[in-house]
Amino acid sequence: MMNKCKLTDIYPRQKLYGNYNSKDFLKSIFLKNLDKTYNKKKIEKKIKSIFISKYARILNHERIGFYIIIKNLLKLNPQKKEIILSPYTIWDVVNMVILAGGKPIFVDINKKDFTISSATLKKAINKNTLAIIFTHYHILSNEIDIIKNYLDKKKIFLIEDCAIFVGSDYLKYNKPKKNQFRLLSFGRSKFVSSISGGAILLSNNKVLEMIDKDLSQLSSPSKIWIISYYIKTLKLLLFSNTFMFRALFFWILKFLHLAYYNKFARIGDNDPNPKLHIDLPKNYLSDISDYQINIINKKLNKTIYKDKITRISNAKIYYNELKNIKKLTLLKKSFSQSDVYINYPILCKERDNLHKFLILNNYDCSTYFYKDCNSLTVFKKFHKKLNNVKYVNNNILVLPTYPDYPKKNIVNICKLIKSFYA
Repeated sequence: MMNKCKLTDIYPRQKLYGNYNSKDFLKSIFLKNLDKTYNKKKIEKKIKSIFISKYARILNHERIGFYIIIKNLLKLNPQKKEIILSPYTIWDVVNMVILAGGKPIFVDINKKDFTISSATLKKAINKNTLAIIFTHYHILSNEIDIIKNYLDKKKIFLIEDCAIFVGSDYLKYNKPKKNQFRLLSFGRSKFVSSISGGAILLSNNKVLEMIDKDLSQLSSPSKIWIISYYIKTLKLLLFSNTFMFRALFFWILKFLHLAYYNKFARIGDNDPNPKLHIDLPKNYLSDISDYQINIINKKLNKTIYKDKITRISNAKIYYNELKNIKKLTLLKKSFSQSDVYINYPILCKERDNLHKFLILNNYDCSTYFYKDCNSLTVFKKFHKKLNNVKYVNNNILVLPTYPDYPKKNIVNICKLIKSFYA
């Protein structure tokens, strides 16, 4: 086939953005860093400067930030328990809401940017609503200011999940107010990438005092945990290494997809095995390590914005090439510097057949983005009838946008998709 990818042009669907220096890793394991407090304060100062926040607190995991914020908001507002959120998220965010003492209220998303609309939120809010978790995905919602103003009037807290939104100009020019909190992720697959990590951005002095009290009680990071997460990261680095991927891993992946599609269609799911936590996992209650801080510090520079510009350019190619295919639903047209495009998602009729067709032609892509937590058995007591999130989950195909991905591959993927629907 004319657009079949040559061996020398095969690339993985995703690459890690971090620089996992083995020297720094070994130093963190075998040598004691006497400047830990200084390093932590220094990185928090840098984070709050880059993301224009009054305060910033760095974490071992972004998800523990949800737990800490909600737990302390509940202490200040014990009569309110409900936390409204999109179910299209990692399942552990829902666990954090529950373990903090909140009640998750799932609401539907829209198909044009996957966020919650202001109309949907207004219908779901009641006298028991404590906070909204608003997840940012690929592009900035054009209703975010409407939502923030409405929540201000209602005196409801806003927790913005910016896990995959680092690099957006929205975070450079919109300082969180007293009733607003933002969470950043520095996990392995994120734009500022470490073995794990996150940060809370806030301006509320009273809540900050409560958060600092919680953070002061965290245990020192376990060396065994650091080693295990480093090994997991090395595995991902090996899998996404271009040479190894072309020589070995892609062909295993291709065989599994074509021979056992139903079993392996979502191979590479970075959020597997959902479960309902009874207690917080032990490693969530540990502080961030010097090694993680060093990696995060090195990546917090202008390249996060340079990389974003390339991803937006790649997303624009997909949009322009695919916009006239009636059997596809694309994100709304948006290519501002407030968008990030960790990848380019399309909603497809005959999604699984299209996926196999692209794999057959040597283009690695994925049917997994986030989980529909509303459909997970572990959260069945919170289930609602939510048609859009179910449709997105069952029809999404995720295409690569990372900076090293060749533009000619993007063009060829689009040609193949056009030929598939011709």
